[in-house]
Order: sequence, then C-alpha cells, then structure tokens
Amino acid sequence: MSPTPTDAFPFRPFSPTLLTGLFLPAGAPPPEDAPLPDAPLPNPHLQLPVGGVTLFYGNNAPGLMGQALQRAQQQGYYGIGGRVFAEFGQVQPASRALPDDQLPQVEVMWLNRIYCARETAERIQQHLRRYLAETGRIDAAPAAALRFAEVSHHPELLDRLLAEPEFSHLRAVVLTLPGIEAPDGNRPAAQIMYVRDLTALKVIQVDYGAPLEQKVFRIPMREEVAQPRSLFNPFVATLPKPSVVYVRPWPVG
Repeated sequence: MSPTPTDAFPFRPFSPTLLTGLFLPAGAPPPEDAPLPDAPLPNPHLQLPVGGVTLFYGNNAPGLMGQALQRAQQQGYYGIGGRVFAEFGQVQPASRALPDDQLPQVEVMWLNRIYCARETAERIQQHLRRYLAETGRIDAAPAAALRFAEVSHHPELLDRLLAEPEFSHLRAVVLTLPGIEAPDGNRPAAQIMYVRDLTALKVIQVDYGAPLEQKVFRIPMREEVAQPRSLFNPFVATLPKPSVVYVRPWPVG
C-alpha cells in the first residue's frame, strides 16, 4: 500500500506564543474591551495586511516589545502587552523544509529559504510581481525567489496572496520583515506571524500595563480587521538617544 501524504511526511501540531501591544497616552485608563492590535512594526514604512492580525513571533519578540515600550515611555505613552496563545493542527517539522507537493497539507507557511521549497517560492514571487505590476511598482529585475523580497517589502499583499487557490487553505504565514536605518538607532528586522484565521487564536493574556485580572483584549471581529487600523506606533518618531534607559520587566515564560 502506498503511504498517504501524512504518513510520508511527519507533520506536527503547533502552539506558538505571539506578542503584541497597545500604546496609550500616559494617564489614559486601560480599555475594558479592545480588539487585539497588530504588533508595532519597527519599520513603520511597511503596510500591514488586512483580514487578520500581525503579531511578533520567535525568540526576538520580547526584545522588540521591550524596545517599543521604551520608545513609548519617551513619548509620554505607556504600553499594554498582550501575549497570545495560538493553536494549529498540522505544520511541517521544525527541522525540515516543506516539499512543494505537501503544501496543501499544512496550516502555516514559513517564508524563508530554510523551510520553503523553491517551487513554492517561485509561485509566490510570480503572484507578487503580478500584483506589483498592476500598480506600477514592479522592479526591472527580480531577486532570487527564496529571498522573498517582494512580499517582505510589501506585506500588505499577504491577504491577496492567501486568496489564491493554492494558498487559500493556509491559516497563517510566518515572515521576516526588514528593518531600516534611523538616526536615533536602527530599527531591527522583525519576525511576524500573520494570522488570517482568527479562530486559531485561543487565549489572550495581559503581560503588563493593566491589572492582570482585567481582560483588555479580545479577538477582533471580521469587520474590525477588514481595513487598515491606525494605532500609535512608538517606532515612527525620531527620538533623542537617552543617556539612561529604564527597562520595565515582565513575564516572558
């Protein structure tokens, strides 16, 4: 008997922890019921996709939130940190690339050269270059498909990409967005997870900035993520470099 796709490739369940934050003027009370915000991108020139939420993912996520909190405090704002626990039933192994023919079997797609097949990357590049050409934003010569340059510089096109038939089954995408140089300290690259299927978000926990017993955040409704959301991003402003930096600790476990 021939092995089924699941037998041939060792899929696994996946329960990532994702981070985001809401930033409010000092003295403003924490909200009682706010839709989960997108994470504050260090590169504010990038436009986030609609149709879902974009959250920090990976080992650098706590550091990015820490930088955002410091910058918010310098601007007279405070941050409410949100820790989000998600669940996916079937993704690729952490140590293996996903073959192109197994893409229909998974719920999450990693867009990097280690975990994505060249054939998949080339199809993504073809779609993105077509989208960009339609608006006159196409470059003359494409970079290597496995660099994912088009989508990392235009993450707002992720929701359109996931509407394509070969990607429409995906519930989330992991992608690294580029940083930028800035006079008050370079903005770092950020690994994000764009979660299109909001039912994958199971629990939201307040890390800091509000009483732990206060709920603050909830899963957004579809109409709340259907359009770009305008929220305060601490990375937008150019600030004087502080001589002393005070870091407020919070749980990271």
